[in-house]
Amino acid sequence: VFARWRPWKDGPYKTDGWETITIPLSEFKYGKDDPEDGLGSTSISNLASLTNITMMLFGPADEATPIQIAVDNIRIVQN
Repeated sequence: VFARWRPWKDGPYKTDGWETITIPLSEFKYGKDDPEDGLGSTSISNLASLTNITMMLFGPADEATPIQIAVDNIRIVQN
């Protein structure tokens, strides 16, 4: 089950430093075969079964478009 966070979908995405990103657990609704603009076919059924996190980046990554990613303090909090 995964979520799609794509701030660059409508154009370049750049920040001037750290940015807090919130992705509701309800957005983790996609299976590996779901179409990109689909509604999602699955959901998280048991938080205790979550054991890792994987980040995938799609698109060009070369000297013309340098990419810097840093991840800190991942947590699940109750609303």
